[in-house]
Amino acid sequence: MAKSLISMPDKAQRISYLIYVYLNNSITPEEKMELDAFIDSSPANAAYFSEITNKNNIETLLAEYGQPDRSRIWQLITEQAPELRRVPLYRQTWWRYTAAAVVVLALGTWLLYSQLSGKPGRNVPAQLTLQNDIAPGGDKATLTLANGKTIVLDNAANGTLVQEGNVNISKLDNNQLTYTLSSPSSPSILSYNIITTPRGGQYQLVLPDGSKVWLNAGSSLRFPTSFSSQGRVVELSGEAYFEIASVYQPALPGGERHKLPFRVSVNLPGNGPADAIEVLGTHFNIMAYKKEEVRTTLTEGSVKLLGGDGQSARLKPGQQGLFPAAGTANGKITINDDVDIEEVLAWKNGLFNFNNASLHTIMEQISRWYDVDVVFETDVDNHYSFELPRNLPVSKILQVLELTKSVHFRIDGKKITVVRAS
Repeated sequence: MAKSLISMPDKAQRISYLIYVYLNNSITPEEKMELDAFIDSSPANAAYFSEITNKNNIETLLAEYGQPDRSRIWQLITEQAPELRRVPLYRQTWWRYTAAAVVVLALGTWLLYSQLSGKPGRNVPAQLTLQNDIAPGGDKATLTLANGKTIVLDNAANGTLVQEGNVNISKLDNNQLTYTLSSPSSPSILSYNIITTPRGGQYQLVLPDGSKVWLNAGSSLRFPTSFSSQGRVVELSGEAYFEIASVYQPALPGGERHKLPFRVSVNLPGNGPADAIEVLGTHFNIMAYKKEEVRTTLTEGSVKLLGGDGQSARLKPGQQGLFPAAGTANGKITINDDVDIEEVLAWKNGLFNFNNASLHTIMEQISRWYDVDVVFETDVDNHYSFELPRNLPVSKILQVLELTKSVHFRIDGKKITVVRAS
């Protein structure tokens, strides 16, 4: 890989450099493939490249400032480079190394993605063995109403689905479920709904108080159709990202108005009856799959972790709190200050993002997103770092891992078998 990849870590600068050497006729074959992959990755990228390399624009620029003033071309490109941040570029993670294996991808994500797209003249890894390919997950969920009736949301028509009490439940055209109160009165008895995403599913939800929730694959959220004036409590299993709306308690005569607490309850077998995350208007991610440690990552606001055994801890933005997995000897809540927020929120942003992750961790996410069973024929303890979009067929993800020449995969129906590369 060219040294310039390391010396110019900003993605806008990197693309500026690639366009510059392209216009200067000094681009290498590897750099040309990287630039092609950037152009191919979205219509917005293609439009940007077309505009910045328009022959008339360049000729006008050179005529105005004198030929062959290539520094003006560089200035033109770099002045436009900030616009790159407004189009769907995949974040550059740069090449890393671990004790176990060479790490995959980095900025080369663009290069590898173009290689895997099967375009003429590009090499496609051929070792992957598959009986069929598997499509990625999508917007799929089931809603269970208070009366036990279920609605398959991915098949439901847009518009109002049902009315429960003073709440209208609707599906929007962007595959988002919303709860809208027809009257501000609080119910005397709470009724609950449950939204469940299968493996290979995800969904967005707007709660009755205006809070937004993104559910990852294999997750469920139980919540009241209308919150009481005393507090807001939901129950989570799986993974979700929350943006909590600020709601105030009714003011007492002569008293102050206080924010209505929002609490997410998660069940942790073996660690007390229940643990919870209490928040006051904030953004955070919770991963609470069964048999895994519960990770709460705060991006904005304030979060208090409440253990079922009386423990508590408060998080600051950028921190991650961990409840230990069931059966762990040390049952204490721990705080992690060294958190890659982009890695944590990658699933919400439509990406796989791994930083020195074990193959078991990677395959667990693949299993949930593609709804497949994963079998390790031999133990492979390598670690990898890469970033790829989640809308690719599973074969493309596995082919990237196989480029390390440390692991091989077989796809047979809904089963992926992992073997050590010979």
